[in-house]
Amino acid sequence: MTMKASGWRPHLSGSLQGLFNLRLASGICLNDLTLHQQGDKRWVGLPGKPQLDAEGRQRLGNNGKKLYTPVVEIPDRQTRDRFTTQALAAIDRMLGQ
Repeated sequence: MTMKASGWRPHLSGSLQGLFNLRLASGICLNDLTLHQQGDKRWVGLPGKPQLDAEGRQRLGNNGKKLYTPVVEIPDRQTRDRFTTQALAAIDRMLGQ
């Protein structure tokens, strides 16, 4: 079994194209990944959770953008590149591209 993408939710904002879920070959499901595109470059963002301040409000970075803490991390570049290639192929299959 290869990766299988599902639950596509378009959301155009800056580089963000939309959100989706991904079932890995192991059967593990990752929810709320993001698909980004800027020019010819495409990439997948892993799920994150909002960083909150002491009052429970979402923290903002120096650029005014909301801050998130990774929920899932891929430890090295080679593994990350392989994951991205397979995830993009799964998204393309789901979207019929």
